[in-house]
Amino acid sequence: MGNKFYIFHLIPRSGVLNPDLAAKVKHPFVAVSAGSRGAGESSWETPRCTACGVFPNKEFFLKVKKLNLPIGEYALFGSAPMGVRGLRECRDIDIIVTNGLWKEFLDNFGWKLVKTQDKDKYSDGLERDGIELWKDWWPGWDVNKLIKEAEMIDGLPFVRLEKVLEWKKFIAKEKDLKDVELLEKFLLTKK
Repeated sequence: MGNKFYIFHLIPRSGVLNPDLAAKVKHPFVAVSAGSRGAGESSWETPRCTACGVFPNKEFFLKVKKLNLPIGEYALFGSAPMGVRGLRECRDIDIIVTNGLWKEFLDNFGWKLVKTQDKDKYSDGLERDGIELWKDWWPGWDVNKLIKEAEMIDGLPFVRLEKVLEWKKFIAKEKDLKDVELLEKFLLTKK
């Protein structure tokens, strides 16, 4: 098996647990580098507890898999690329989708139409059961390109961490700045 890397959010190199997550998660999580998994597949597996095999955010990712969305027409964004690596707990799942997939869900699946505002830009989304679908991603990024460049992890496509970092720096809310710090530390370990 490959090298083990401790997840910063839970067990940073200092060995001091993040007190917010330590209260919720009492397991020593590690991410396992499994080497190359083939074209388009990430070399990272989702983090699992070394004692019991549980991993954070599991329920959200199972919900996404149950949607049976077509690969190449969506990618998980927002906190999901961090959540799949155990860097952060997900409160919901943001999924960017192609216009065609957006129209299918808008017309046929009973999702609730929601609106969000970031600075001066409004976006329409669809929400159900903690999962949000977005046909665009502010500040006007090319959703189709983000989907095409997505990284496959455990059978799901995730927007690359470098783009998540760029987006969180741009948004620059307090919670995003904390994520920026986590992402920068994590990306340093991959080099």
